Amino acid sequence: MKTSGLVTILLFITIAPIYAGGSFCLDTELLPLLNERPELKKLLFDSFDLHWTGGASRIGNNVNERFGGRRLGPYYLHAKPKGLKGDYIFTLVFHTKYRFKDENFKDTVLQKAHHIPEELISVEVVPGTNGMCAAQIQNKSF
Repeated sequence: MKTSGLVTILLFITIAPIYAGGSFCLDTELLPLLNERPELKKLLFDSFDLHWTGGASRIGNNVNERFGGRRLGPYYLHAKPKGLKGDYIFTLVFHTKYRFKDENFKDTVLQKAHHIPEELISVEVVPGTNGMCAAQIQNKSF
């Protein structure tokens, strides 16, 4: 019994960084993508009060040291109608498209990537937050 528990802990410690989700800051990670779509950015900021942190998938250091810790979409962020008092009542899901590129900008796999261009392609408004922090909502694994 002790051996199987130890094996489980060791497997979790070894594998966990690949499957990491994590929080991100609106200003540093999502705003650059929104700045490329000014009409969408204006619509969102005119219509919603956005929480300043959210959740997204995180690249593990053991997968690619160059990008270890970087977040990739989809990004999840709580929101409420502009000026509404009280709790956030929506989750905004920012869907992105990205490609893994080598040093010559040719397609490659994440482990060998030197560049990861990312583009915002759509935003989904989902009613409710299910009482969850955005970082806990559905993360993709890397």
